Amino acid sequence: MRAECFSLSVLRLVVLALCLCFWGAVSFATQPGQQERRLVSLAPSATEWIVALGLEGRLQGITEQCDFPPHIRNRQKVGSYMRASFERILALRATDVVTADALPEILRRRLEAAGVRVHVFAPQRFDDFPMRIRELGVALGVPQAAESWSEKFRAAAQLSSQEVLKSKIKPRRSLMFVSVDPVYLVGHSQWLSDLFKLSGFENAFTDARARDAFPRVSLEVLAQIDAQIWFGFGESEPMKASQRNRLLLLSQRFSRRWQPDIRVVSADVFQRPGPRLLEALAQLRSLGL
Repeated sequence: MRAECFSLSVLRLVVLALCLCFWGAVSFATQPGQQERRLVSLAPSATEWIVALGLEGRLQGITEQCDFPPHIRNRQKVGSYMRASFERILALRATDVVTADALPEILRRRLEAAGVRVHVFAPQRFDDFPMRIRELGVALGVPQAAESWSEKFRAAAQLSSQEVLKSKIKPRRSLMFVSVDPVYLVGHSQWLSDLFKLSGFENAFTDARARDAFPRVSLEVLAQIDAQIWFGFGESEPMKASQRNRLLLLSQRFSRRWQPDIRVVSADVFQRPGPRLLEALAQLRSLGL
């Protein structure tokens, strides 16, 4: 009789343990930051990262400028890239906001006071991307997906550097025009300049005094810069054609025996710190090597 009671007690303990394990698994799955996470993106590149990390199903709102991938455009809008609405973000019951640049301090304070976590993805140099991707993935609860993308960026940069060294081709001096009138160039202290360097191009703008990411340059200074290639950026094919014509007219204002080779690439691919930078790197490698 005692043996039967002992067996029955053991059986009850086993059942209780299984129930506790099941309850623990369910509780973990529904913790904040897992099933309940609701994301709002305040920058086009942030939207691309949310989708790339497998969190598209958690994305509740975007800005009017968020346009990739194309089907994401039908999500609720919370305002523009520079002027997001605090009220619209709260209406979507957001738990996390992701942006590419620092938010206006007043908006950040209001979001954090309301219990919304704010994540800023803003690498300064191209070498920063692997670490920043991992940090974002951990913050959003998807470390494995982030580690995969981090490794892709690290491997792509390493491969490009190796190919540039093996080619033994002298880097082609280039200028990257963010704007033509007035002239704004890509400075050295920016990941976009690193992207071109990894592809066999040398940023010909060497003014050490210009620490801005995109310094403004006078026509007098521009006339003194020796560059084989001028790069411009355009959002669409008509805009690319227009930018090319503007760069061509600008180059013809200087009396030179030769004119720079003018190339215009996709602004949304090259100028956003998003996952498609790997495509930009591949395109540049085909041009530079």
